[in-house]
Amino acid sequence: MQPEAATAREDVPAAPEHRRAGRATLPDQRTLLSWLFIGRMVLSVGALLGAGLVRNERPQEAFTVSVAVVVALTFTAYGVWVVFVRRRRPGNTYLLIQALVDLGLVTTVVHFAGQPQSAFPALYVLVVAIYALLMPPVWGGLTAILASALFLGDAFYTRADVPDAAFWAQMVVFNIVFAIVAVLGHQLRAAGMEQATLATELKRVRLEADDILRNIRSGVLTVDGVGRLAFINPTAQRLLDLEGEGLIGLPVLDQLKTRSSELWAAVVSGIRNGRKISRGEGVVLHKGGRMFPIGLSTTTFRQAAQEAPSVTAIFTDISDLKEVQALQARAERLEAVAALSASLAHEIRNPLASIRSSVEQLGRSKHASEDERFLAGLIVRESDRLSRLLSEFLDFARVRATQLIP
Repeated sequence: MQPEAATAREDVPAAPEHRRAGRATLPDQRTLLSWLFIGRMVLSVGALLGAGLVRNERPQEAFTVSVAVVVALTFTAYGVWVVFVRRRRPGNTYLLIQALVDLGLVTTVVHFAGQPQSAFPALYVLVVAIYALLMPPVWGGLTAILASALFLGDAFYTRADVPDAAFWAQMVVFNIVFAIVAVLGHQLRAAGMEQATLATELKRVRLEADDILRNIRSGVLTVDGVGRLAFINPTAQRLLDLEGEGLIGLPVLDQLKTRSSELWAAVVSGIRNGRKISRGEGVVLHKGGRMFPIGLSTTTFRQAAQEAPSVTAIFTDISDLKEVQALQARAERLEAVAALSASLAHEIRNPLASIRSSVEQLGRSKHASEDERFLAGLIVRESDRLSRLLSEFLDFARVRATQLIP
């Protein structure tokens, strides 16, 4: 292990011990129904045992409780078959029937236990609350009204004397509790539906973002505040020659340094100092010796559970860009040479024209001999040939815009 990599890893803060607690969510419909069926079975078994204990003293009430328990267990079996065996989504009619069964069972238990002295009337509140979570507001309100009517009717039926003020106060309190529980249940149900919608939308956005990250041509990787790999897309795995899936959650700084020291330095700088890099460049070296340039940018974001920020690096292979830049630089050099050559050719043509004109005048002089005229003609012809070569060179060096005609 290289000393610099070890030093960088020591400077990265250690992972904190605490973890943020998960946010509580409302149970779904199947979970609520499972709780409801379990509670109904427990209440039925308890009522049946109680009826068995007093069947000699109160045979008629024991028989009524037994019938109510049998009906409740029958509808429980039917409900389990519909929801958990056939896996059908229960409708409002199904839920209302189940609510009537529960209210009937609770009324039977309350009557058998001697209402209002017992604590069993509180079961009405539980029934109203759970069906307020399961059904829309109108149906949940109907359940609360039925609970109030059954409780009030049973209270009148069991009282031998005329109801006094305390009795009516108790009735009012219970009805207020029913109404409050129904309203709170509806609000919780609405909040749960909104939360489920947001969770679905968040999942969709995450899937879309994950699909984009996995299919873009740039490499993307995220390293958390303690130097562990949090995310890497397939392009980054290919560019860095890393087994990304096997490194998720493991320290990755050493592997980054062996692949690209510039990328490693950018990530470590972001973890230590929160520094962001825009349009940086580096070199990636594979195990097989292949080397190519990359352009990279980094950004940082801090999570509540970490002291040091996480760093996301985006990089891409810029080999083609470097080749284009090299070709462009070469073209610019050739263009400069062509411009210099054209200027030099112009400088040659001007004195050449003067020389040709002067020699031509000398060859036409009366005092020129035959040899002098011959030499003058030779100089003129060679000057013309040299001038023609310079014209062709200038024509070749001149840049023309090509027009394509279909």
